[in-house]
Amino acid sequence: MNQKHIKAKQNSINISLGKRKIRVKQSIGISQNQMELTRRILKVREKIDAIKDEMAFVGYLDDIHISYLFRFTRIAKKNLIGFIDEVENKCIYNVYGDRKAYPVFSPENFNWCQVDCVIVADLNLDETELKKKLEIPETIEVINLYDDEDVIPFWAIPVSMTWQTETLNNEFINSNLLNNCRLPENYWFGMIEKIDKINSILEACGDGRICVYCVGGHTKYLFEFTDIKYKNVVAFADRKAKEFCGIAVRENTAENFRDIDYIVISSFLYQEEIESYLIGIGMQDKIVKLYDMTDEVSFYETANVCSPDRLMTFSQSANGLSMTDLYACVEWSSGSLSENSDYLVTYNLLKNRIIDKGILHNQSENEIIAEKNYERANSRAALILQGPIVYEDDFTYRTICYYSILYPQAKLILSTWSSEKEQAEFERFYKLPVEIVLSDPPVQKGALNVNYQVKSTYAGIARAKKLGCEYVIKTRTDFRFYADDCISYLYTLTELFADEKKPHKRLAILPPYLDVAYYIPDYIISGSVEDMLQFWNEDEVFPDDTDGLNPEMLLFSRYIKYLGSYIEDPLNHLEDYIDMLCREFIVTDPAVYKWYWKKYSYEGSILYQESKNILTAADWFYRQLIFRKGR
Repeated sequence: MNQKHIKAKQNSINISLGKRKIRVKQSIGISQNQMELTRRILKVREKIDAIKDEMAFVGYLDDIHISYLFRFTRIAKKNLIGFIDEVENKCIYNVYGDRKAYPVFSPENFNWCQVDCVIVADLNLDETELKKKLEIPETIEVINLYDDEDVIPFWAIPVSMTWQTETLNNEFINSNLLNNCRLPENYWFGMIEKIDKINSILEACGDGRICVYCVGGHTKYLFEFTDIKYKNVVAFADRKAKEFCGIAVRENTAENFRDIDYIVISSFLYQEEIESYLIGIGMQDKIVKLYDMTDEVSFYETANVCSPDRLMTFSQSANGLSMTDLYACVEWSSGSLSENSDYLVTYNLLKNRIIDKGILHNQSENEIIAEKNYERANSRAALILQGPIVYEDDFTYRTICYYSILYPQAKLILSTWSSEKEQAEFERFYKLPVEIVLSDPPVQKGALNVNYQVKSTYAGIARAKKLGCEYVIKTRTDFRFYADDCISYLYTLTELFADEKKPHKRLAILPPYLDVAYYIPDYIISGSVEDMLQFWNEDEVFPDDTDGLNPEMLLFSRYIKYLGSYIEDPLNHLEDYIDMLCREFIVTDPAVYKWYWKKYSYEGSILYQESKNILTAADWFYRQLIFRKGR
C-alpha cells in the first residue's frame, strides 16, 4: 500500500471518528469536560505547529494565554522574538522550558520589519481594527488562535450558564473567569501530559508499518487525540476479524503480523495479557506498549471517579431553599441525572461563588428523577452526617449541597460539635437546607472515642424523630453517596424483611467480617428511628478500657445483647453466628451505594468488596430463601 492510499485511509478514519459522537459512561470516570478541554488545547497546538520554522513572529497576548501556550504548545521551539504589550519592559519567561526571557515591546515603538506575522488570542477579533490599533503593515499576517465558532478560551472549561446571561468577551473573561476560577491544572491537563507521553512512544516507530491491536473505544480515542493518525498505520487486529471505521480487521495470528514492523497495543486493561499472547506467537520484537506501571488509568480516563472535576447540574431544590442560595459545588452523580443536561458546569469553575442570577431550570432532569419514584421513601427518611466538619476541598459542605439535589424530599441532618461554631467557614452551613445539631463533647471519650460517635449520632437521630422521620441513614461527614436510589433501596429492604412477630425491624448493615467477632462496619447503618435510637443509645457510656474491643465490636455486641441474640465465642460457633446475623440484620451490597470515603480515598469504596472473609449480600439473600422454606 503506497503513501497515498495510507493517507486516504487515515483521512477516512478521522472523518468517521469526527462525525461519530462517542457516548461514555460517567461511572468509569470519563469526564466530557476534560475531553472538550483537551480538544481545544490540541486545536491551538495545531495552529502553533502550522507556523513555519523560518517565520519570525511576535505575540500580542495576555499573561494567562502566554503561560498556557508555553506549557501546552511548542511555541518555545518556534522563532518567537517576543511580545507586544502596553506595559513595556516587564519580564516574561518560558517557565515550562529553559527559562528563556522574551523581550516585551510597546506597540508604538515596535519595528514590524523584523517579523513575518503576529499571533493573537481574541475571541472577538476584528483584524482590521487590530491592524489599525497596532499599526501593523498589510504584509504582516495576523494569526488568531481562535476561530469564529470558539466562545471560550482554550484553557478554560465551557459553562453554558454564562452564555445564557452574559456576553462572553475578553472583559467578562478577565473579570470573572480569571478572578474566580482557578482550574485544577494537575487534573484537567493530565490528559494532555498523557497524550504527550503516548506521542513520544509513537515517535519511535518512525515510518514503520504499524498494526493497531484492539479496535474498541480506546482506539477511537487514540486516533482522535494522539499522533497515531499521522503514522503509517496499515492494519488493525483483534481476537476476531471485523471492521473498524470501514476497514477490515485482521485476526490476531502470527501470519497476519508478518508484514508489520510495530504492533501498538491499544488497551489499558488488557495490555499485559495481549503482550503475553504476542510474545507467545513470536512477536516480542514488534510490541509497542503505551502504558507502564506509573499509569493508573487510560489516557482519557479520570484516576478517581469521585474527584472534584465531576460534572454537575442544577435543578430546583424542593426542600425549601432556593438554589440561588447554594454555592455552585454540586457534583455530577454517576448516571443518576441526565447525561444530556443542557446546563453542565463544574465545581472548579464556580468554586465558592454564589449563583446570584437565578436558577437555570432543566426540565429533563426533574422528569428523570420523578420517573424513578423515590419520593415515598425519601420523604419518610433522614440522612445524618455525623462527625467533625471536613473543610478541606469544602467536602462536607459540597456533600450537603449534593444531597439536597439528589434527595430533595429527605431531611438532611448535620450532627457535629459545638466547637465548630468557632470556625469562620461554619457560618455558611446555615444557608444550606440542612438541620444542624450541635453537641458538647462527652466527658468520657471511651475506647477510640466511641462515646463521641455515639453522642453525636444519637443527637442526630433524636432530631430526625422530632422532625417526624420514620427512617434514618447514619453516615459520616467525610463520606459521600453517589447513588440516587440509596434511601429507597434501604427503606424498601427494611420494610420487605420486617417481621410482624418482632417488636423491632432489622437494621441494614454492610457485609460483616467473619474472622473478627462482632466486627461490623459502622459508617453506614440504617433502620427505623426507634431501632436506631436503641442501637446508638447514649445512656450507656463505654469505658476507656474495653480489653481491646474496638467501637464497632462494642456497639454491635451491645445491640445484639439487647435483641437477646448474643452468642458467646461466635468464631467457634460460626454457623450459629452467621445464622444470627442473617435473621437479625439486612446485609447490603457495598456496590449499590457508589460511595466515596475521603478518609481512605477511593480504596474505601471497595474495601469490603475485596475481602473474601465476609458475609456477602448474596450469602445473606440465599439464607433468607432457606429461612422462608423452613429448612
